[in-house]
Amino acid sequence: MKGKKVAFQRGSNAHYLLAKALKEVGLKISDVQVVGLTPSEARDAFIQNKVEVWVGGDPFLALVEKTIPIRNLRNASGINTLGGFYLGRREFITKNPELARVFLEEADKVGEWADKNPKEVAKAFAPELKLDESVLETVARRRTYRLRKLTPGIIAEQQRVADFYFDEKVIPRKINVKEATLSPQLTEAITPKRLK
Repeated sequence: MKGKKVAFQRGSNAHYLLAKALKEVGLKISDVQVVGLTPSEARDAFIQNKVEVWVGGDPFLALVEKTIPIRNLRNASGINTLGGFYLGRREFITKNPELARVFLEEADKVGEWADKNPKEVAKAFAPELKLDESVLETVARRRTYRLRKLTPGIIAEQQRVADFYFDEKVIPRKINVKEATLSPQLTEAITPKRLK
């Protein structure tokens, strides 16, 4: 990969994945030609042979896999546990922990249904995303929709990501991820019963 044009969106999980994957083989981001593009632009640049390497994710990856033959050089396994986070204003959560817990429990139930019904998930999202249901079914089968407990390990991982973005000058100041989390007592109060 040394010297190759690599398309990805700066500041995204693709940026972090690339840096860590390159480090595994003794390289740095400065060893490749960075082509900073949005996820859809990066995908298009790859399809049009304007770059040799593209770092991106679903649903774009599933669509490209279905369209042209590609070789997946590395996935995020062991580098980053991708997933989203539900965010709420601290004041609201502090005043309404029961409501927050009920919301998270319902979100987890929807996630359980989605994990068991990838065809239905694909059917629901296809009109909105304007993508073929078979592509979206691939995406649904590759991911987990159920909630995970926010553990010290996940917080530490997010701190490593934040530190990386600060070191790369993607964000202007250091972030203490722990400061953005709730107290252990409040976290316990809003955590769905299944995750306790």
